Amino acid sequence: MDVGFKTVGYFGSWNYYNKFKLDEIPIEKLSHLVYGFAKINDGRVGVYDPWLDLDIRIDNKHNGLFSAINDPNGSLKSRNPKFKSIISVGGWTLSKEFSPIAMTSKSRKVFADSVVDFVEKYGFDGVDIDWEYPVKGGDISNKYDPKDGENFVHLISEVRSSLNKHGKKKTPNRHYDLGIAISPNPQVAMHVNFTRVSEIVDFMSIMAYDFSGSWSGKVEHNSNTLSFDTNTEYSAKNTVKFYLDQKVDRKKLLLGSAFYGKIFRDVENEKFGNVIGLNQPKKSVAYYGEVDGISEHGVMFYKNIKQYTRPDNSAGFVQYFDRDRATPYLYSKTKKLWITYENKKSIMYKCALINKLGLGGFMFWEVSQDYNNELANAISLCKKFRK
Repeated sequence: MDVGFKTVGYFGSWNYYNKFKLDEIPIEKLSHLVYGFAKINDGRVGVYDPWLDLDIRIDNKHNGLFSAINDPNGSLKSRNPKFKSIISVGGWTLSKEFSPIAMTSKSRKVFADSVVDFVEKYGFDGVDIDWEYPVKGGDISNKYDPKDGENFVHLISEVRSSLNKHGKKKTPNRHYDLGIAISPNPQVAMHVNFTRVSEIVDFMSIMAYDFSGSWSGKVEHNSNTLSFDTNTEYSAKNTVKFYLDQKVDRKKLLLGSAFYGKIFRDVENEKFGNVIGLNQPKKSVAYYGEVDGISEHGVMFYKNIKQYTRPDNSAGFVQYFDRDRATPYLYSKTKKLWITYENKKSIMYKCALINKLGLGGFMFWEVSQDYNNELANAISLCKKFRK
């Protein structure tokens, strides 16, 4: 089992419809490319978007993204023959069937065997189980059971067993990677025995972001590394501490980073400590079209945020860095807009935390949201700094 430093990047396949090309993926910087997503259909792993995944003409040799990504002689493998392609099952909107399929030994085996069938058929090197979340949390359409936490462990164990059995049939024997995506919120994560889970999986990716958003009651950072005081509820450091306190294998913990930020509106030019706008009562997130680059729900990708970090930007944003919480933000006094996001400097703070604590590496969402691979390049330096 490989426990070396991992750099895991997610690729949301739907971004191909937005003219993002596979050749833009910084594959040389990645140990793993995680493809989002596959769905659960009738208790089995299934293709989510058949046209995109299997049929759309990618180039002269490949129909569908699965084929283009997993071809040993394809462009991605030619640039980095060692990267592993991982299929992610679930995610925020596709997790509702996890609870039922995890409930019995029979349904767990059906699911686990379908994982093997899926990775074998489409050429993936492993699977990422992104159940958001057992027992509580996640999308409002999710199904829950009080035994979800216990059943999650059983499900992961069954998947691991099926992958191992399949790998032993290969010549030479092959190891298929098994990863999971996990919550940064202890109140959600507390329902699962992650000590046991860490003994089973190859890596555990902490989604250490979405600390704020349209649901927030106040203006807060999206993915701050440090918390500084009790007014800051979440931080990367605190969520890592929660998992380490559970005695998980730290070499399998990956710290997650978001290549997008959140934008709040009607933020007054008033300071909380040294930080403009922080902890003010939230009135609203910014509307689509209010300034260029806003996605729905007040989200802005780093590739669109970048324009507002320049001194001559059209919206009057000024760039700041909250040293106490190790995260940047932008504020426009004229428009009363406040953007919380990740940049190269905050990435370096996360790198320092990863290396100080001996964690397994870095995960990020999502490759198409970067600006000229600026953040991915910064992340790739983490391994070089490892002592």
